[in-house]
Amino acid sequence: MTAVDSATAIRDHVVQSDKEGQKALLQNMYWYRTRWAEEEIMILEKENSDNILCADEEGLTSQHYLGHTAVANAIVALHMNPSRDRPVKVLDIGGGLGSTVRYMTSNLPYVEGISMDIFDSFARLAEEIDSKECSSYCEGSKAKYITADIFNATQASLGGPFDFAISLLCFCHMDDKRKLFERVKEILRPASPQASCDLYFEDLVLIHSNTVQKEGKSH
Repeated sequence: MTAVDSATAIRDHVVQSDKEGQKALLQNMYWYRTRWAEEEIMILEKENSDNILCADEEGLTSQHYLGHTAVANAIVALHMNPSRDRPVKVLDIGGGLGSTVRYMTSNLPYVEGISMDIFDSFARLAEEIDSKECSSYCEGSKAKYITADIFNATQASLGGPFDFAISLLCFCHMDDKRKLFERVKEILRPASPQASCDLYFEDLVLIHSNTVQKEGKSH
């Protein structure tokens, strides 16, 4: 069993206690770093490198140490269920190399995923990966990659309005959180009364604290 197989098995093990959860979090981070190097080699050595699948790039381009599991969790949390009659448009803020939107378009029909990042080199590389992967996208789904700063962009310049916004491990790098949420609100389509959530972001995870709040009491 390779280090990748071992770390993946650990990641997939369901833990219950807080102590086990903290340990699993660190192991997940180790799994992510290990797969990054080994899967990059696997992609480069594929016989037909002109056509790759979403799963082929997970360790190389994922923005999260949980890999595509983090995106799957977001899809569930957002109750994202697009169809021919109800297509959806999703903005990934700080999308890096675009793995998040490619996972969505590879697993959901009628999704338009737009990945934005402040680095143009990321968008260009994302387009290159997309050209090798787009043939495997679900019916009616497509991805786009743009260079933009969320604080300066407008709904129109980003291609909105959007039904959903997602961000994985990005918001923690931005200083003005209040302004950030105001900008996100401006680019989202007004939610219906039935909508439970149209923004999903995941950032810092508390690994340890001497003070834990529980039921209004300090322990």
